[in-house]
Amino acid sequence: MNILPVIILFLAIFVIIILMKLVKNVLKVILYVVFLTGLVLLVTGFLVVTDAKNFKNNMQNSSNTFILVKDKTVMAGMVVDRSQLQQATYLSKETINTFQEYYQNRSLDKLKGKTYKLFILNWSLMDDVKTNLSLQGFTLSSADVQKILQSNNAIHDAASLISQRYHAPEIQNAVKIQLTADFKTDQQLKDAVFALYFNELFTGKALNMVKSIKNEEIVVYPETALFSAIHFVPSGWINDALEVRNESQILEKKG
Repeated sequence: MNILPVIILFLAIFVIIILMKLVKNVLKVILYVVFLTGLVLLVTGFLVVTDAKNFKNNMQNSSNTFILVKDKTVMAGMVVDRSQLQQATYLSKETINTFQEYYQNRSLDKLKGKTYKLFILNWSLMDDVKTNLSLQGFTLSSADVQKILQSNNAIHDAASLISQRYHAPEIQNAVKIQLTADFKTDQQLKDAVFALYFNELFTGKALNMVKSIKNEEIVVYPETALFSAIHFVPSGWINDALEVRNESQILEKKG
């Protein structure tokens, strides 16, 4: 009797049994992975939604610190209290110097202080503003504003830039007197100019802020679930959403 067919049969049965067990194990693993992935996504989604609600509420009822940083140097800053009709408190030169020390030492808790969130904006965002800005009724270009922010004599240089822009050198001294009366110090003028930039970039434009956080042009501290999740949003989705928003705004203007 030729036992080879029998051996082959037994081997085939053995292989089938092993394969069935393996398939069952693989299916179990797949099911476990799917279940755990779903659970993680559910918990993460809950945390993000909860954090988004907390963020919205606290942004409307708390103060927040904003600083502008260029090449590791704190250029300007402000504390905005939304509960006080979005009142902005501009910072003194001494406070900016203290913030500079905190920033260099990465003491973000000290930078944030008692405010709800700390927003650190990178200077690269300044290039995103293409329109003119209005300072105390005077029109300034984006390039003019950047010069003021980097100036060691901001009020004087602002008055000079304004007189040049209006081709009226005779008004320079009067403009300087007005700016001095309005802002007191060079640093407060810089902080006010920073506020103009911020409003132009982000007021009513939440998607711009999402994109900037995604691109790490804005650091939010502490980085809670909402802001951590933004880093995982595909850039293409954000860009598509911005395109849709821009097209809608164009249609509204035409209408």
